[in-house]
Amino acid sequence: MPDSLYTPIITAIITATVTLLAVYLANRGNANRLSLQLQHERDTRRDALYREKLEELYVLVQQYTTLLQSESLPYVRVMEGELDYNQALDMTIKTMGQDRLPDFNRLPMLVDLYFPQIRGTLKQLLDTRDSMNKIRAAHKSEYKKGNLDGRMFVKPMVAALDRIEEVGEMLKSEITSLEKAS
Repeated sequence: MPDSLYTPIITAIITATVTLLAVYLANRGNANRLSLQLQHERDTRRDALYREKLEELYVLVQQYTTLLQSESLPYVRVMEGELDYNQALDMTIKTMGQDRLPDFNRLPMLVDLYFPQIRGTLKQLLDTRDSMNKIRAAHKSEYKKGNLDGRMFVKPMVAALDRIEEVGEMLKSEITSLEKAS
């Protein structure tokens, strides 16, 4: 057989092989680029969600500490003899009835799911709240018994309120640090 007959066949085979190789390499490059793009988009969404949860947590901590303090202040005035218990309760109802309060149950949920490294500081805040509530409960018990002089409860209550603010600031500082570290 003459060489001129094989030339077109060999040329066709080489052309087809080169074309298939070029298509394979282009597809592989596109697949790698798409994979990198999807990973980048996933990372961007994850970072945005993380930042959103940090911001929500920060705002909730601020609102929670403010509410704990403002809701408790009338009872300090009762302890000092400036208000009676019914007046303090009316003020509490007014404070708690404002618009719609945030769901503060989200605080431990957000910390447990996204930011377990600040769980200890949140526990300090909740423990301080509990100790403050015990002081209020002890005062209320004495008040119901007719012991209207609650001055002995003022210092512990004010200390608990100060501690609420202090731990709240610590918690917000830790949240801010988490944002800077991300």
